[in-house]
Amino acid sequence: MTSTQLNQVYFNAKQLKLPLSTGILIPFDSEVRTFDEVFSKLEVKKYLKTERDPRGRIGYDPVSMLKLILFCQMENITSLRAMEKAARNDLRIMWLIDELQPTHQAIKDFMDRYLIKNLEAIYYDLSQFLIRDENIDVEKLYIDGTKIEANANKYTFIWKKSLEKFRDKLYKKITKQIKALNDTYQQMDIFFPVYDIYEVDYLKRILDFLGRELEKQGTEFVYGKGQRKTVLQRDYEHIKDYHIKLIEYNDFIKTIGPNRNSCARTDHDATFMHMKEDHMRNSQLKPGYNVQIGVSDEYILHLDVYQDRNYY
Repeated sequence: MTSTQLNQVYFNAKQLKLPLSTGILIPFDSEVRTFDEVFSKLEVKKYLKTERDPRGRIGYDPVSMLKLILFCQMENITSLRAMEKAARNDLRIMWLIDELQPTHQAIKDFMDRYLIKNLEAIYYDLSQFLIRDENIDVEKLYIDGTKIEANANKYTFIWKKSLEKFRDKLYKKITKQIKALNDTYQQMDIFFPVYDIYEVDYLKRILDFLGRELEKQGTEFVYGKGQRKTVLQRDYEHIKDYHIKLIEYNDFIKTIGPNRNSCARTDHDATFMHMKEDHMRNSQLKPGYNVQIGVSDEYILHLDVYQDRNYY
């Protein structure tokens, strides 16, 4: 009896096969086709410089490069290296930009040399185009929002009230140290005014004075066990530590601002707030942002990110 088993010795799954066009593999309802259709109706030339740099070889097509950047932004691909990788591996992007493979440096050079407007302005023009083309009723705007956790460690919190309390304690330490300096330099008719609140520049002037005194006396700094520090060295180190600490407190309080109570040490723009996802069910505060969107006729026309914990 003759065997009917197929002989696939010469079969190779990675052999060349049809179709050769990548567009056939992309569904007709894919988001990249919608993006390409809308992009073709925009006045792209006003976003790009028409003249090319005469130096070097001819660069990539500016229109295709702008397509790459905008579509990657739409797909939350933000880094230049990620855009380079997507242009080489994402089938949708390969079809969109005619299989160009720019490097991350080429993308950066295009943004620096040929892009006239920033991406925010282009997205604004895109919204205006959708309003006209789709007859969107902008008289009715529905606002909704949510809180999104920031990419920061949840244990890096900095509280403004704690900073202000620590700074008040630091003021008292500085007052005590300045009084000690006045007792030391009383015979030289040198007096440092004592205040309730101290500025960074004031401590810097005292630090400069002590530094000059160290140079006059030829004092060498000593450290370690068994070494005896001079009184002048101890005074200098105390004022220096207070000066650094006061700068740190003031910078964080300025970063938090008058309308917030906290920030994250690894992300100064993030505010600690309650999230909708509370897996531990202990009302733990996490660093995040308050994202608000405005919708008209099912189109998102407005979006903004706030640091305030309350909804508007």
